[in-house]
Amino acid sequence: MLNSCVQVPLLDNIHWKELSVLMYVWVAFLIVQILKVVNIWFFLWFISYKQSSCVFLTEYALSMYFNADIQQNLFHRVLAS
Repeated sequence: MLNSCVQVPLLDNIHWKELSVLMYVWVAFLIVQILKVVNIWFFLWFISYKQSSCVFLTEYALSMYFNADIQQNLFHRVLAS
């Protein structure tokens, strides 16, 4: 009678505490990986946006400066003649 097999339902055979810890760690790791990818994507987008806006503002400032300089030189040439 010692070697008799007793069938136990599957749900009674699961170690719920260990399984819940394993699932918690797995979900936490998955969330960290997703956030890492999202943060890298956002950081690259932000740097790209800042770089393009800085380039635009620099070009705009230079064009305004040189345009004003050209207009001022033309005005002085007209007055000098």
